Amino acid sequence: MSLSAHVYNALAYLRTQSAANPAVAGLAVAGCAFAAAHALLRREKGFLLEAAAVQLGAGLLLLFCYWGEMAHPYYALALCAAGVLAIAPLCQCLCAAVPLQGVKRADMAQTVFAGIMNEEENPTLLDLTSLDQGFYLAAGITPSCRYFANNNLNTREKREALDEYLAQGRTMFVVSRWEDPGEHYALIAEHTSPFDLNDTRAYKLYRRVE
Repeated sequence: MSLSAHVYNALAYLRTQSAANPAVAGLAVAGCAFAAAHALLRREKGFLLEAAAVQLGAGLLLLFCYWGEMAHPYYALALCAAGVLAIAPLCQCLCAAVPLQGVKRADMAQTVFAGIMNEEENPTLLDLTSLDQGFYLAAGITPSCRYFANNNLNTREKREALDEYLAQGRTMFVVSRWEDPGEHYALIAEHTSPFDLNDTRAYKLYRRVE
């Protein structure tokens, strides 16, 4: 068959299979609709691309499930992949972490500080918070210090290496929550943003004094 014939075939089977499996079809449609509505409400590029991928994936799944001239009833089970999204709204009632989804990327300290650092040519950064804060990722900066973040291993070797690194002013920017990087750095920005449930964190951005 031609491509148009395959498409027609898939749509024809969609009609008959939906009648035979209304629960599966209904969940699949609801899942795709939820993904689209959620993206339109957020109005952010990442969510819009995600929603488009869901619609495209569901369409291709339908097309290739019914590519041939057969349509066993269990073929419709593949569409449950899209139907999973239909239960996502229930998370609004069950998951305590849902309020964090309302925080926009532009309001996070990582994004605010990245905008400041990227005004400089070839910025360098030392993050004195912890391994999973995301400041390097947001700014697109590769760590240049071996001990590029705080962690649970507060060894003497690490402390001496960091002290030497800061004393020599070898990084342009420093992010910290409570630790002062020393006389070679001046505080240039502060920002408080949500971190976890019922928890916010205040971050400070320091710049090397030239």
